[in-house]
Amino acid sequence: MLSNDPYGNRAETDRFRQEATKYLSDESDINTLVSVFKHVRIYSMIIEMNTNLSHKSHVKGIIYDSLNSIVAILNKRERYLHLNLRSMIEHIARIALNKTYS
Repeated sequence: MLSNDPYGNRAETDRFRQEATKYLSDESDINTLVSVFKHVRIYSMIIEMNTNLSHKSHVKGIIYDSLNSIVAILNKRERYLHLNLRSMIEHIARIALNKTYS
């Protein structure tokens, strides 16, 4: 069961790891970014498989901000990293408080 990878997560993660090693040399930093990438893949799969998910737009926002945070880290853009982290926190707070966009 665990050897089967129907959604290609393992291959995508390996490709991401190869790309991250072009930008970063510290293995700990690479592992952290790969972990974030895995979370993004899981969130994306949850959205695709669960059509009636509440707060779907907030989860999509978290995915978008997470990917932009990875790009900001790889491009060494600290300001954009902080903006994306703040945006992720706002999305999480809206989910926790059961808020909607108005």
